[in-house]
Amino acid sequence: MPLCPIKKKPTAQIAHLVFADTKANAEKTKRAKIFPPHNTEFQKNIIILAKYCQVKKRLMKNIGQILRELRESKGLLLREVGAELSLDPTLLSKIERNDRMPTKEQAKSLSDFYGDKKNEVIIAWLSDKLVYEVQDEDLGLAAMKVAEQKIEYLKTQKTK
Repeated sequence: MPLCPIKKKPTAQIAHLVFADTKANAEKTKRAKIFPPHNTEFQKNIIILAKYCQVKKRLMKNIGQILRELRESKGLLLREVGAELSLDPTLLSKIERNDRMPTKEQAKSLSDFYGDKKNEVIIAWLSDKLVYEVQDEDLGLAAMKVAEQKIEYLKTQKTK
C-alpha cells in the first residue's frame, strides 16, 4: 500500500505542471493556474491529501530519525550534543542510526535539550518502545487497543 494513496487520478493539466520537460513548458508552468476555479472540490481533496501525507510521514519517523533531524537543523555535531548532555557521541550515533534505543533518562535529557520539540521526542521514544515490544506478537495491535482503553479509564479514575 502506498504511503499516500490517491483516490482520484490527477488531471492532464496537473500532470503537465509536475512533468515540465522543456524550458518552454517550464515557463508555461510558472504562469499556469494549478487549480481551475470551477474545481474547488478537487482542490480541497488535494489539500487534505497533502496534510495526510505530512502527518503520515511525521508519524512514521522513529526516535533516531527525529533526533538526527533536530541536531542537524541546529547545525550541531554529535560531539557537541554529547558534551552538552554528558553522553558519549558513539552512543548518540547508535541511537540516531537506530542501533540502540535510548533509556528513559537519555530520552528525557535529549527532549529537554531540544526544548521546542520536547513532546515530539518523548512521543517518538514511547511509540518506538511500544512498537519494539509488540511488533512480533500476533495480537499486538489488539493489545494496544485494549491498553489505550485502560489508559483512558485510568485517567477518568484519577480525576474523581
